Parts: sequence; structure tokens; C-alpha cells
Amino acid sequence: MKKLIFILLFIPSLLLSQDISIIEYNADFNKQNSIIWIDSLEKCTVKKINIQSNPTVQKINDIQNLPGLVIYLDGIEVKRFKGNIMMEFKFTREEIQKEINKWIID
Repeated sequence: MKKLIFILLFIPSLLLSQDISIIEYNADFNKQNSIIWIDSLEKCTVKKINIQSNPTVQKINDIQNLPGLVIYLDGIEVKRFKGNIMMEFKFTREEIQKEINKWIID
């Protein structure tokens, strides 16, 4: 009986736990268009990947536009934001944070 109670109390927290990661994909030749506010995003883990140094990562993740920002929930891509033809990122911090907040279960 104690095991059953433990499982019933513990399993929902596992199901509701989530890891939101944000990855900025960019390259040295486009450093001037890096997303300068990315480290100020809340409730997520932020990583930056240089595709010039990591071409395999670029290929695996099908990164075609720079800079690119991808939101992952438990390692699964849920949303992608792409730089424009001028290789500029026109989305705002508020737009990205709003998208992150959609995936958070309080």
C-alpha cells in the first residue's frame, strides 16, 4: 500500500517535469547578428552553437538560416525561429519568452 501511494504521488511530478532548452545557431561570419538578449530568457537553459565549428550539428538539425533559434522541450523541437535573408534575427525577446511560457506547466 505504501508503494502504491508513493507511485501515485511521484509519477505525476515526473510526467509534469520538463526541460526547456533554447539553442541559438550561428556562425563566426555572422557574429554581428548574434542574439544579444538570449541569455536574459527565463525558465529555460540557453546554449549557443557555432555551426562552422559543428557542421554535423548543423546538418542533423537542418539549420539553413542564421541566426536560428530553436526551442526544445525534453530534447524534442517544438518551435523554430529563423533569421531573415539579411541574416538578421528580427524576433523580440518578448516574443520568444511568450513562446517559452506556452510550454511551461506551473
